[in-house]
Amino acid sequence: MSNKKSECVCMTVDALRILEQTVQDDEEMAVGIKMGLIYIHGLLQKIAQRATELDDPILHKYMLQLHLYDVENVSGAIEQMETRIDELKKGGEL
Repeated sequence: MSNKKSECVCMTVDALRILEQTVQDDEEMAVGIKMGLIYIHGLLQKIAQRATELDDPILHKYMLQLHLYDVENVSGAIEQMETRIDELKKGGEL
């Protein structure tokens, strides 16, 4: 096994700060905000994909609340997830 450290170029974004800055009228921050929002968009798509793979009803509910799943009736889908969560809790699976 190699002791070589794998390199990963990762970017982080302070999402709350970006959202705060979007409501401010500061033209100098516009480029940084746009880049940050583009990154957040891509990252949220990856998170939504992973959430579908994990099939965690609590995570599904969060994804629905963020409108990251393409469903016609978000409120109805959230209610279904809440029902599923309650059933799993009663069954001791959560």
